[in-house]
Amino acid sequence: MSDRAPEVAFAGVSLRYPNGVQALNDVTFSVPAGSICALMGGSGSGKTTLLKLVNRMERTSAGDVSLDGRPVDSSDPVMLRRSIGYVIQEGGLFPHWTAERNVGLVPRLLGCDQRTSDELVTSAMDLARIPRAEFGRRRPDQLSGGQRQRVAIARAIAARPRLLLLDEPFGALDPAIRAEMQDELRALVKRLGCTVILVTHDIAEAFAVADRIVLIDHGRLVQIGSPVEIALAPSDAVAAAFTAKQALELRLRHLRLADVAVNLPTCDGTSNTELSGERAVADALGAIARSGDERFTVLHQGRRLGPFHRRAVWDLLQRGTA
Repeated sequence: MSDRAPEVAFAGVSLRYPNGVQALNDVTFSVPAGSICALMGGSGSGKTTLLKLVNRMERTSAGDVSLDGRPVDSSDPVMLRRSIGYVIQEGGLFPHWTAERNVGLVPRLLGCDQRTSDELVTSAMDLARIPRAEFGRRRPDQLSGGQRQRVAIARAIAARPRLLLLDEPFGALDPAIRAEMQDELRALVKRLGCTVILVTHDIAEAFAVADRIVLIDHGRLVQIGSPVEIALAPSDAVAAAFTAKQALELRLRHLRLADVAVNLPTCDGTSNTELSGERAVADALGAIARSGDERFTVLHQGRRLGPFHRRAVWDLLQRGTA
């Protein structure tokens, strides 16, 4: 793999197991270089299978998976896996090894000398916010669930991979720690500049972390789009069902006012209430209510949008645009 973040492409990918189970059926999409893509679906939908095709832990029956145009099947599987960071739900740490030894696994496998390996381990643990001086000599059973996942993330990034595969990495954590680590993941990825594919069954996590979301159902691609597109314009009833129970909450928490404004009808009259398009919708609605003004304008990228009526925002949030 090159020194830059790769684009990951799935082209006509199908996988049928010897027992006749069709795990994937003609799946085609791409993950832009340097982005975070969430694979979202229920149990048995095929999302983890897609992830495992990238590092050749599974093989396609038809179609190709490629990194920057090079099919993964043309790469040596061992070297491919060592070049990709990989984190699973329970971390997958060696229980009898210390945290620092776990983190140093891939640098050692790649033949780094002791000094280089030590530097990579220390740096990775710092980036994952699990300082080596405090936690390096602890075994996994001496760490909390959140700390074990930080060690697992440190191990995944220790050799500075340009691609990270994360399979339900925060699924076993309590909600507060989970939310904290979701925020940290985005900051870490921005700092490292790598491409990330994240498997999750939690639509709120996908909205919080991802640039693009891929909805998978029974091995088929349902929809791919930004969180805004998934929230406001589901492609069909199956796509809408992914967000149905949390649709309003997701739109309030994760959409910006500018995302909503482009889909709003303007209204008559004038307004003295001007709001930044970067504000979260929930925060903006609170500000409108406090102003006592039913109308508002949105300032976004040097433009003034509107005026809009507060009621139109609620109407859009409750129905979407589909």
